[in-house]
Amino acid sequence: YMMNVNKHIADFSISANAGWNYSNYWALERGYKGTLLGVPNKFAASNIDPANGRISEKGGDSRVRNHAVFANLELGWKSMLYLTLTGRNDWNSRLVNTDEESFFYPSIGLSGIISEMVKLPEFISYLKVRGSYTEVGAPVSRSGLTPGTVTTPIVGGALDPTGIYPFTDFKAERTKSYEFGLSLKLWNKLSAEVTYYHSNTYNQTFLGDLPEYTGYKQIYLQAGNVENRGWEASLSYSDQFKFGLGISSTLTFSRNINEIKEMVENYHTDLMDEPINIPEVLKDGGRVILKEGGSIHDIYANTFLKKDHLGYVEVKSDGTFGMEKGEPVYLGKTSPDFNLGWSNMLTYKGFGLGFQINGRFGGVVTSSTEALLDRYGVSKRSAEAREAGGVLLKGQGLVDAKSYYQMTGTGNYETSGYYVYSATNIRLQELTFSYTMPNKWFGNVLKDVTVSFIANNPWMLYCEAPFDPELTPSTSTYGQGNDYFMQPSVRSFGFGIKFKL
Repeated sequence: YMMNVNKHIADFSISANAGWNYSNYWALERGYKGTLLGVPNKFAASNIDPANGRISEKGGDSRVRNHAVFANLELGWKSMLYLTLTGRNDWNSRLVNTDEESFFYPSIGLSGIISEMVKLPEFISYLKVRGSYTEVGAPVSRSGLTPGTVTTPIVGGALDPTGIYPFTDFKAERTKSYEFGLSLKLWNKLSAEVTYYHSNTYNQTFLGDLPEYTGYKQIYLQAGNVENRGWEASLSYSDQFKFGLGISSTLTFSRNINEIKEMVENYHTDLMDEPINIPEVLKDGGRVILKEGGSIHDIYANTFLKKDHLGYVEVKSDGTFGMEKGEPVYLGKTSPDFNLGWSNMLTYKGFGLGFQINGRFGGVVTSSTEALLDRYGVSKRSAEAREAGGVLLKGQGLVDAKSYYQMTGTGNYETSGYYVYSATNIRLQELTFSYTMPNKWFGNVLKDVTVSFIANNPWMLYCEAPFDPELTPSTSTYGQGNDYFMQPSVRSFGFGIKFKL
C-alpha cells in the first residue's frame, strides 16, 4: 500500500510517499534420483524405478516473512535546490526472538544546481553538485538461527543435533555509505560526471568454534567490517555539424577498492571467559580466503610440485616427481584495478556507425578448462610437450609430459596456481552499422525504417600475456606462459529492422 503526494507551494515543491509492504517467501526444492524405467530421457518421478529411487529435498526451512513501513520526502526550492529524506523500518522473521527484531535505516541527500543559483562564465552551461548519506539494513542470511526457530535435523529417522549454540544477539547487517558527485556541461556540447563513494558493511555472520566444556561445538556470531570505496567518471561530447555529420562520444572510468578492515577479534560471550578470534574464513573450499587487509576477491592455491631445499622441483633418480600441499599462496585478485569504456556514434545522411570499446585492467583469472585439456592430452600445449619429449622445468630439463599434466591439470583450485593468467584485456564489445531509409520510399506509410547490422565481441583488441612461467612458491604469481589465454566472451552477429506505422 502506498500514498503519494506531489505539490507546488510558491517557490517550493513537495514530493512524498509513504506506505506499508508485506512479503511471504517460501521455496522447496525436490529432486529424484534413480534408474529410469521404460521411457528414455523422461526425467519424471513416475519414470524412476522405485527399487533404487531416492528423493532429496532442501529449502523447506527457508520461509521468510517481512513487514515494512517506509517513507520518502523530497523538498525542492526554485527547481535548483533539493533535499531528499528516506526512512524504512523492517520486521523480519529471521530476527524473531533476538535483541533487534526490527531495524530502521534512513538516508539523506542534498543536491544543488549551481548554474541556476549564481551567474557563471558563459561557457559553463550547467553545474550541479550533490552529496548523500545512506544506510541499508538486511536480516541474517539464514532462517532458523534464533531461539525458538532452531530446528534439529532428522537423519535416518533420528535427531542429529548440530551442536550450535542458539545465540540471541543477532542484529541486522548494515551498510553505511556516503557519496559526493559533480555534473558539468560546457558549451552545451561537452559533459562530465564525477562521483566518489565510500561504504562499510558491518554485522556479518560468522561461525566460530567452542570448547567442549561449553556443551556446544560452534556458535554463530556477528562482527566484521568490509569497505568499498572508489570513483566513477564520464566525459561526453555531442555535436551536430552543418554538413550533416553528427558525433556522440563518451569515455567512462570506474575504480573500486574492496578491503576487509576487520574480522572477528576478541569477541566475548557468556559461555566462556576466553574471547573468540576468527582471523580468516575460507570460501569455495579454500580458493578464497577472507582476512584482514585482504579483499573478498583474493584467490589462493596450496598444492605445487614438491621442491628440494634449493627451490628446484625434486626429481628422483628414476625420473619420478610429485606434488605437495602447503600453506596457501596468494595468486591475485579476480577484480580489476580499474575499467575504461569508450562508446561512439557517428551519423550522416541516414547512415549510422556505432562502436563500443571496453577495457579491463588488472586482476587475474584461472582456467579449469585449460587444466583439464592438458590433463587429458588434447591441448596444443600438451601436444607440443609430447613432441619435445616432455615438459621443460626451468633450469632442470625435461620431465614426463603425461605425469606432469595429470598432477597439475586437475581443474581444482588446489593446483590452480599453474593456470593463472592476467585478466587485462581490451575488446571491441559492440559494433553497429545502420541505415534509416527516407519515408517517401514507402509513401509515408512506413516511417523511420531502419536496417541494422550488430556484432557483439567481434574482436579482442588486446590481451595481456600470461604471467611468468617460473613456478617458485616463494613468489606470489604462477602460470604456464606458453599460450595466450583469451578472456571468455560470447561472440554474436545479427541483423535487425525497425519501423513506425
